[in-house]
Amino acid sequence: MTNSRRVFVIIKSLILILLAVAMILDPDIGYIALLIIIEIALLVKGISLLFYYFTMTRYKVGGMATLYKGIFVIDATLLLFGLSKAPQKLIMIALVLMLAFEGVVYIMKAMKSKKLEAGNWKYQLLHGIFMFIVAIICIIFIDSYRIATLIFAVSLIVWAVSDIITAMRKTAIVYIG
Repeated sequence: MTNSRRVFVIIKSLILILLAVAMILDPDIGYIALLIIIEIALLVKGISLLFYYFTMTRYKVGGMATLYKGIFVIDATLLLFGLSKAPQKLIMIALVLMLAFEGVVYIMKAMKSKKLEAGNWKYQLLHGIFMFIVAIICIIFIDSYRIATLIFAVSLIVWAVSDIITAMRKTAIVYIG
């Protein structure tokens, strides 16, 4: 990770922590902030996938998959923009699916890291288990958007702190990609 990337990740994480604290202090406004964060994150991800396709992977093997992912993510974002007045249970279900998916991905990364004898597999496993537990807690409290906002804020803080830890850690391997 380059120094400019480290600074960007740390600044982004600090902004997310401040936003999460604001969500904890006022859960009513926090619910709207939760929707906006999810929508903006998905929109940025979709646009970056499309940009990556048109600049790098257009002629590579698997490039069409990147195009389809970008289109799918932008479509999901447009759907969520339309659902801002939707019932809160629907938004909770989307949140649960996102958190559970992220938890499963981190657990799978931890298993692969353990197989490759990497040193940070325990950290990845704990992060994945935490996200999966947060998803289960969201299922339990699916009727209360205030609790959902608080849970999301706490998971946002954990995510931001883990990004700061990752940014501060020196990389021993040169990454290409």
